[in-house]
Amino acid sequence: MEKERIERYLKNSIARGRLNSAYLFFAGILQDKEKTALNFAKAIECEKEDFPCNTCENCLKIESFTHPDVKWLKGEGAVSSLAVEEIREIGKEMYFKPYRGKKKIYIFEIERLNEESSNAFLKTLEEPPEHTILLLIAKSDKEFLPTIVSRCQKIMFSSKKVFTEEEKELQKKLIKTVDSLSLESPAHLFDIAEEISKSDSLPLSFDLLLYFYRDLLLLKNRAKDFLINSDLSNHSKLNSSQIIRIIKNIANTKGDLHRSANLKLSIELMLMNILDITRPQLQPQRLKVSKSTKKDIKIWTQ
Repeated sequence: MEKERIERYLKNSIARGRLNSAYLFFAGILQDKEKTALNFAKAIECEKEDFPCNTCENCLKIESFTHPDVKWLKGEGAVSSLAVEEIREIGKEMYFKPYRGKKKIYIFEIERLNEESSNAFLKTLEEPPEHTILLLIAKSDKEFLPTIVSRCQKIMFSSKKVFTEEEKELQKKLIKTVDSLSLESPAHLFDIAEEISKSDSLPLSFDLLLYFYRDLLLLKNRAKDFLINSDLSNHSKLNSSQIIRIIKNIANTKGDLHRSANLKLSIELMLMNILDITRPQLQPQRLKVSKSTKKDIKIWTQ
């Protein structure tokens, strides 16, 4: 299913009071699953009738990853797994009642579990308390024990992202802003970083940039059937190694959104790294940036 349909379904489940104790989000695009998990948690904990409102204290704390009852756990290592000790600790902790929300929500972003971790995770699924919801985000449902999968409500995401018109327009302006880095003076780069850091739509902006460079990488690897964006011709000079480095830079900075004490500095480093990565492809002359391009920089703050 598409992300929007899944979110409507989950919202209706909350309204009807028919929440499962465990969910498995699999297949599709990682950013869609992450965003849906975040919106699902906000909808559950929202203090308003029209949920999620994105303005109440619970919604804001979940968005900033500071809500005491919503925990996001990411696997470590190449296979993205969780240590058995961490799973056992969660198994004990989840029996305590929520601190300020309606539920305790644990979001696990992992790809697989070894035998010992699988057994520990299965134990947490067998008799979870009513106030606990476990949500597993993974590429596939085939990497886990059938007994784990059978205890989760499986929700399969579509492998192709569908943008709204507003998202398409925002993405175009974001890419134009990033492209303008090569035309700006180094000092102006810090002005751009400051504007970006003040944005209310930073998570979406980073996702749109990641989708764009993901498509560039797919195009380089002749996987056109999975493309979301169609107009990539102006960026074809970047090679796969450069694109991967840009993706890592954007993804790392996105991760800093909820853990960095100096977000502006993180964004400055990201922009400088992107400029350094793409520099071999730049034309030797430095052009003056038009007023329209500078206006596009403001789109981050809207």
